[in-house]
Amino acid sequence: MTVEEPAAAVTHLNMPYLGDGAGEADILKVMVAEGDEIAIEQPVIEIETDKATVEVPSDLAGKVLKLLVTPGQQISSGDAILEIAARPASDPAPSGPATPAPGPAPTPGPQRESAGPAGAGYGAAPQARPRPPAAPPPTRQGQGPVFASPSVRALAREIGVDIYQVPGSGPAGRISPDDVKAFARSRPGGTPSAPAPLPDFSEYGETEEVDLSRLRRTIARNLGNSWNQIPHVTLHAHAEIDELNRQRRALRDSGRPASITAVLVQQVVAALQAEPVINSSFDAGAGKLVLKRYYNIGIAVDTERGLVVPVIRDADSKPLADLAAELSDLAERARAGKISPDELSGASFTITNLGTLGIGEFTPIINPPEVAILGVGASESRPTWNGESFEPRLALPLSLSIDHRAVDGADGARFLSALTRGLAAPGLI
Repeated sequence: MTVEEPAAAVTHLNMPYLGDGAGEADILKVMVAEGDEIAIEQPVIEIETDKATVEVPSDLAGKVLKLLVTPGQQISSGDAILEIAARPASDPAPSGPATPAPGPAPTPGPQRESAGPAGAGYGAAPQARPRPPAAPPPTRQGQGPVFASPSVRALAREIGVDIYQVPGSGPAGRISPDDVKAFARSRPGGTPSAPAPLPDFSEYGETEEVDLSRLRRTIARNLGNSWNQIPHVTLHAHAEIDELNRQRRALRDSGRPASITAVLVQQVVAALQAEPVINSSFDAGAGKLVLKRYYNIGIAVDTERGLVVPVIRDADSKPLADLAAELSDLAERARAGKISPDELSGASFTITNLGTLGIGEFTPIINPPEVAILGVGASESRPTWNGESFEPRLALPLSLSIDHRAVDGADGARFLSALTRGLAAPGLI
């Protein structure tokens, strides 16, 4: 008696949830071909969202029957990527070079220190968090739903447009970014006119035009909107970190190194708890301040494709060693383009560190909808009067930009005072 093998089910592999505010993504690369055998967690396409460049893994195993996307195409959450003859989960993957076997989980490498933009640390990657469900379309009172992608609704919020008032020009009244901008321009005192065209620089010498990536265009738009719409005030302070460095050396000698960024995250959380208004968002339309009872800290990371901001979630509940390990893992995957959209969303406060580039004080631009951002510069030895003589002290420059609509200068000053006190006597050991 022979046992018949179950037939492979023909199904589609669909694009997973892209994350908050990400309506569409550009496909940069298709990483498989028709006829390939693929395994679960094997990357199948590389995409660029408004926040980062990432690889999309398969949640199915089987044979690729048909490619449904091409490089250069735009894709949204739920769109079909591949047609697959899927194997049952219990079936072993067929042998052969076309099916790379999943390797063993990575193990922590040798420990080392770094004070780079994203900190450093060691250990296993943080556990994946469940993806939130996509939000249903908002409804226009008495007129049914408003059809607009999350990115279009975010654009409307950024430039102060009521999405419920915008007429859509797309199918079934779908609202496009151009619809939002046209509505804003039509209002009295609407958005500023389009920027003036550049002169022809080739008249003066050789030039080259370079197309901006989706990520760079998004950074330009978001930071421009932030600077134009948020009244920024930047406060500067210096934290004496001689004791911090002494404790970090003791930790390193005991085999438990701690990066300066991990310590900053820990001390920032304590300062946010002391000044809750800094851990909030300002709702201009409703005239409300949303105070957040969670502490998700974004860490700006410089990558070849542009600046991305991975998020340490629930930073208040993690010990220093775990913060260091997670920072290292997020930074490495962000630079490799392997960060997920979920890991780039949900920050309540952001830290950006330019210390390794030799920068001291600067004016960081707030990352909406947050109301503040901390800039960290390069530490330097400074003469400090001890009551009898000057002595050298290591000082860490801190620059806090605040949204003056929601945060007073005194609030920011108290936050910086709490942070400098914490860094001066961190109690790491």
